[in-house]
Amino acid sequence: PITVKVNKDKDLTPELKKVSYEGCCILAAHQYLVGRGLSMDIDNQDYYMDLGNAIIKEFTS
Repeated sequence: PITVKVNKDKDLTPELKKVSYEGCCILAAHQYLVGRGLSMDIDNQDYYMDLGNAIIKEFTS
């Protein structure tokens, strides 16, 4: 697993971990959809966070 640190040795705060993971979810959803020739409407961020979370869980479990 990848661990992001602050100031070389400190873990991210829970809020920053949440923001980071949500960004990863949106990125995963984007890659999934574009890879299938589809596009995204970024105004629906909750949908893409849910989709990306499902994709990440599918490929990491």
